Amino acid sequence: MKIAKIILIFIFMGVLGCGQKTPKDSLQSVRFAFWGSPEEVQIITQAIRGWQKKNPGIDVVLEHTPYGGYASKILTRIAGGDAPDIIAAEVGLFTNFWAKGVFLELSSLIKQDENFSIDRFFGPIASHFTVDDKVYGIPRDVAPFACVYYNKNIFDDNNIPYPNDDWNWDDLLDIARQLTLRDARGRVQRYGFYSWAWQNFVLSSGGSLVDDVKNPTKINLDSQESREGLQFYA
Repeated sequence: MKIAKIILIFIFMGVLGCGQKTPKDSLQSVRFAFWGSPEEVQIITQAIRGWQKKNPGIDVVLEHTPYGGYASKILTRIAGGDAPDIIAAEVGLFTNFWAKGVFLELSSLIKQDENFSIDRFFGPIASHFTVDDKVYGIPRDVAPFACVYYNKNIFDDNNIPYPNDDWNWDDLLDIARQLTLRDARGRVQRYGFYSWAWQNFVLSSGGSLVDDVKNPTKINLDSQESREGLQFYA
């Protein structure tokens, strides 16, 4: 089955130009799949509306899916020949999607557009979407994976000071244990801390997932530093 090619983020639509209002039945339809909170949906919707005013010949159809089922839905649609034209894919998803050959290589299109340069984007992030000097995606935004959010009400109820810049891993573990709530039988009713991003602890302890992100030859999770990060997460 031929796999549809997908562009990661909106680019180059501006070259189609502006003009008079186009009849609905003559519009070129572009389907854009993404995930996000209601606030993110509103931001993206407003951005697209602003773009469409300058490009009336394109009808952008927004297709929102909650993140939990996003990847599987996109892959299912690709396999069924019903792929969106454009998808959002953070760095983790990009690796999986790229390995399946679903992205359109954008370098040749970038060279044709004198008003666009990949160098305008934050280099370390743009490089995540570049393989063998070929660009497959354009960054939409940059967000950290290592933020710690806390519930002030729970801290106040337990007379525990809020986290500060001097906190370390031991402080996190100690406070998390204090904030863990159990019933009379010892069953956990509320965990004091939760994180799905175990990779943060590997990297923060000085470890790494592989020896070379761009050209991996071996997994480094058995190094002492990586083991320490994983053990703390456990």
